[in-house]
Amino acid sequence: MNRTVAVVRLHSNRRFSSLALPPILSVGIVCLMVVVVVSIRVAGNSTVSPDVVDGLRSNGGIVFSLAALLVGLGIQAATACFAFATSLGTTRRDYVLGTGAYFLLQSLYVAAILSILLAVEKGTGHWFTGAYALDVKLLGDGNWAAFLPLVLTGPLAMQAVGAMFGASWLRFGSRGPLLIAAVMVMLLAAGILIVLPRWVAVMTGFSFASVALMLLIVGVVALLATGAFLRRTSVRGT
Repeated sequence: MNRTVAVVRLHSNRRFSSLALPPILSVGIVCLMVVVVVSIRVAGNSTVSPDVVDGLRSNGGIVFSLAALLVGLGIQAATACFAFATSLGTTRRDYVLGTGAYFLLQSLYVAAILSILLAVEKGTGHWFTGAYALDVKLLGDGNWAAFLPLVLTGPLAMQAVGAMFGASWLRFGSRGPLLIAAVMVMLLAAGILIVLPRWVAVMTGFSFASVALMLLIVGVVALLATGAFLRRTSVRGT
């Protein structure tokens, strides 16, 4: 347990990327959306018509930006500290457990940031300008029951996927991430082929709770794969 906690502390020492970047990036996306809406108004166009509001709520800027950051944090967690931690006597099992615990804490932190921003966004009439950054379709249209599970499981899944890619690189070199990417593309293609003929039934049964559950499963599977890769990785090779 002490070694697992030590791994969490080791990852947390990257304070700028772990603590500063998530709020900076999130607030930056909010500011960008405000600028966009203000620019539309200055140009003489309405931003309150249903069609425009629907378009604004369709943006996924904060989702995709944070996803990229969190995948990067996952890659960094799997690669940057592995050799150092094991050289100090940390077992591979403790390293994976500590990394998973760090991902969970980081997910709670990101969820807290996004929840505060959503509350402010809704409380200020969307930043006093009608700008939509968090009250968007990808995050449940401002519905807290959909929003909270997504912002908790999404960051966890993204970090775990990043760690899986990083660990595969340590284990197999450049071939590892390429192979995983190829498998993910094939699975995505297979999923599209399965879903398209049943699109109406799928959309009828769609819920954000099911999406959150899928993200949780992806995170667990990716973390297990990370452990499998690191178990056979040569520390000297890292």
